[in-house]
Amino acid sequence: TIYYYIEKKEDILVSILKFGKARLFSKIEKGMDKAETASKKIDLIIRNHMKTVKIVGPIIPFFAHSLASTDSATRDVMAGFREEYLHLLESIIEEGIKSGE
Repeated sequence: TIYYYIEKKEDILVSILKFGKARLFSKIEKGMDKAETASKKIDLIIRNHMKTVKIVGPIIPFFAHSLASTDSATRDVMAGFREEYLHLLESIIEEGIKSGE
């Protein structure tokens, strides 16, 4: 009955990726106000990243296999996530450099 709501399994994968990204970034955004330094912000990101990995860990091998064989929608979602994540880290690192951390 799940195929009544979705066309293919890649659509489920894309939905899971989008959900995980939204969850991770939401938790990071909530904690950023409390983190006063770049070091604390990076610590916050790492801790939330690890919590997310702990939750989705059992399906990571499936994601890795699927990325090699799925349509471009899945790869596009992952590339967008990667770019946004790297941009966030870069801005925090630049902040730390400017503040002398």
